[in-house]
Amino acid sequence: MIAPYYDFLANLVFGNTLIRAQQKFLESIEPNSSILILGGGSGQILTDIDNIVKGCTINFIEISTGMMELARNRKVINNTIVFDQHLEPSTRTYDIIIMNFFLDQFTES
Repeated sequence: MIAPYYDFLANLVFGNTLIRAQQKFLESIEPNSSILILGGGSGQILTDIDNIVKGCTINFIEISTGMMELARNRKVINNTIVFDQHLEPSTRTYDIIIMNFFLDQFTES
């Protein structure tokens, strides 16, 4: 299981480039926003958002059980997080959708 080592390995290979890319637009999030995070990984982004903005409702979707466990253990006090391993079709709308590297999992076809 790579999940416990993912952030360390990513930092070792890419330095802080991945983190900077993920944090690039977080400061533009308005308080009380409704946010969907697809492929949230270890949940580092939850901590980053929590340090910047308050009152948001975040739907955090991550298929990896190991990554989900890491994300659930993040200390988030300023926002409400709903964790799930899949996203059901719905008419729900979001102010912001974050898909850091999520689309990289698919081929062009």
